[in-house]
Amino acid sequence: MNQTELNPQQPQTPQPYYYQMPPVEDEIDLFELFASLFAQWRLIIGITIIGVLISISVALITPKIYETSASVRTPLTSQIAAINENGYTKFTAQRLFKRYYDQVKSKQNLKNHLLQTSAIPRLVPNIDEADIDKTVAALMEQFNVTILEPEAPKGEVVKFPELFQVSLSATAEPETVAVLNHYLQHIEEIILKDIGDEGVVEVTLRSNNLNRDIDLLRTGAKRSRELLIEKLMIQNQEKIDLLQQQVELLEEKAGNEKRNRVIKLEEARDIARALNIMEPTTIDLLAQASEKVPGKSSTQVSISSNSNRLDFLMGTQYLDSRIKLLQSRESDLPYVTEIPELLRKIAALKNDRKIAALKSRESDDPFIDSLPGKLNALDKLGRITFEFGDASLYQIDRAAAVDGVAEKPNRKLIVVLGTLLSGMLALFIALIVATIKKRALRQES
Repeated sequence: MNQTELNPQQPQTPQPYYYQMPPVEDEIDLFELFASLFAQWRLIIGITIIGVLISISVALITPKIYETSASVRTPLTSQIAAINENGYTKFTAQRLFKRYYDQVKSKQNLKNHLLQTSAIPRLVPNIDEADIDKTVAALMEQFNVTILEPEAPKGEVVKFPELFQVSLSATAEPETVAVLNHYLQHIEEIILKDIGDEGVVEVTLRSNNLNRDIDLLRTGAKRSRELLIEKLMIQNQEKIDLLQQQVELLEEKAGNEKRNRVIKLEEARDIARALNIMEPTTIDLLAQASEKVPGKSSTQVSISSNSNRLDFLMGTQYLDSRIKLLQSRESDLPYVTEIPELLRKIAALKNDRKIAALKSRESDDPFIDSLPGKLNALDKLGRITFEFGDASLYQIDRAAAVDGVAEKPNRKLIVVLGTLLSGMLALFIALIVATIKKRALRQES
């Protein structure tokens, strides 16, 4: 008796699961394997032929994709001369080529060009209008712009490309070539138009600023002239007032002198009347006359110290007429020698030629020093035509051309891959069939 029989209560230790699995044959009989596959040679050949036919059909049905490319480089200075001569902003060839590169690589610009020129049906024949957006998106994926020169150091970006290549892939090669070449010209036309439009805006702004400055200069000159006229008139008026005051003082002085003269003449007349002198006479005659008068033997005339003239000798008739003349005089101005000169000065100040010239001046432009420069600048702006003629933003390094070589599909590669895949699939299927038959035979035995 074993231990289990002696102790039935003791649990039996279960054997591992792998001990319960049937043995597996680790060895593979290659002869048997190849024999099984050889037995299925008809199936293998049939499946392979079917795969080859399918791959050939796929290669023939898949449309050819042609990759068209063109390369352009920085323009010469002579090619952009018209832009700098007839435009407003001055450009360098590198700056213009960078702008051209940025516009060319814009897929949005290409999309707009394709839609505006209706080029999509020519690039993709038999296109469905409902799928035009998808077709455009697919074409955008086939559009590439690559900088060829200069080579950018690792991790850096080329700021100013010197040579770049533009490529586009589509099924219709001639149309693709035409579209790509026209696209490069179209971008150039857009940029030239933009330069002209930007220039017009700049010229307009600059002209407005110059006209404003010119107006300010003219307004300032006119205001300065008016202030100068006002200043001169005030100064002249002050001089006229001073001269007029002198005239009044001289006139007052002449009036006082006339009154004094009248008083003196009246005194002399009284003396002449007392001496019975009626007509002009002399001292000697006066003495002789007194001797002839009875009772008078001689005449003695004494002149006081404050008398400097013997006016009484002129006689009463002269003195009366002289007094009447002085008293009847309305103005003493003509008899003051200084007054005519003063009046001439006053008249000259009232008719100041400098003030008259300033008032009659039609334009202050000749007297504005900074005005000629601004007028010349304004005239120069007016001569800008924005006619760029044959100006070009690029040189053609290699134009897009038809070569008849399709980039896709590689039909030989499709057939070869199809043959290999179909052969492998045939072997796999033949192996499965052989395995199924082998198991069926084992089950029957």
